[in-house]
Amino acid sequence: MNGHPSAAHDYPNYDKQAADILALVRNASSIEAREVQWVIPHWLPRSVLSIVCGHAGAGKSTALLAILARLSRGEGFAGQPVDGTKRILMICSEDDPEFFHAPQFKNHDASLDMIDFVTEVFDPSRDLQKLAEFGSKYNQPYDVIAIDPLLDLAGTKANPNDAISVRAMLKPAQTLARTTNAAVIGIAHFRKPVGSSGDNADPLHRLAGSGAFGQVARSVLTVVPSPDTDDGTRRLVRSKSQYAPPGGCVEFRIATQPGHPFKTAIAIFNDTVIDGSATALIDGKRESKTDQAMTDICELLDHAGKWVSRKQIVSHLEEAEHGRRTVDRALAKLVQDDVIMKGSTANKLYGCFCLKSYAPLAGFAKWKP
Repeated sequence: MNGHPSAAHDYPNYDKQAADILALVRNASSIEAREVQWVIPHWLPRSVLSIVCGHAGAGKSTALLAILARLSRGEGFAGQPVDGTKRILMICSEDDPEFFHAPQFKNHDASLDMIDFVTEVFDPSRDLQKLAEFGSKYNQPYDVIAIDPLLDLAGTKANPNDAISVRAMLKPAQTLARTTNAAVIGIAHFRKPVGSSGDNADPLHRLAGSGAFGQVARSVLTVVPSPDTDDGTRRLVRSKSQYAPPGGCVEFRIATQPGHPFKTAIAIFNDTVIDGSATALIDGKRESKTDQAMTDICELLDHAGKWVSRKQIVSHLEEAEHGRRTVDRALAKLVQDDVIMKGSTANKLYGCFCLKSYAPLAGFAKWKP
């Protein structure tokens, strides 16, 4: 034990209050680092909460259902293969399954045997715990649990504009994801633009309600019209990714599929990934030199999978004509945005950087190009 408490039973002489506190504690030596698991590599992580967001009518639900239909058939997405067919659970309240979700799945040629709906009145405070217990008992029955809309979790007492209330509201969904090892993904709306710059804010700040929605979610995908065309093309942008480099998007169109009995729209994706920062891909703004450097740094750190020194980063980015001041600004912004970690003298990694998702696994190993 080395004198470190890890559970109440290790200290039988403690009073009940101390024992209750110790029951919440784990010693660091008992925690093993593990790699992130994915339903779709770099796009949809397991065991955490993800969000698909955008304005009303942007095509959020249609895009998500198109992706889920692919997963039900065992088909990959955005050039990323998946390991077999996936079981899907839909929790939805805005539309009856008979009128929207089921016809959408049929139009997208989903394997309907792999998809279930929650059809009864859903009480998140009660039923999410039941789903977690069911998943734990029967060995992960679902790979993806989709909630449309995410505010279904709010109940009657939660305040979606209050950060503390939102974090408490999302806690059961986080527990559900962790317990079942499923990807839990919810659909959220943007707030209406306010003022001349209201629609040019960071996509995480556009989410309706408290900013805690974007802070709690480990992955955020944003649906927006393509700023480069006026033909109705839309983009699914990786606005936030805690476990992969952020940025990049795939484009899709909304169309009606001829010959289907249900006249609902379908999303037709082009699986070619377009590189760039989320801001540039959403707003069509030309990337600044700092944005370009941030993208290049993330790609380098993702390739390395270990700690990389500033000297190595500068040397690598000088080949792409990034100056040292630009690199330093990009590194500072990535650290501030909690995308990368900066080493310290304590772990002998002063002046080194690593993607946050790799940091626990990279240990103290430095990259050797």
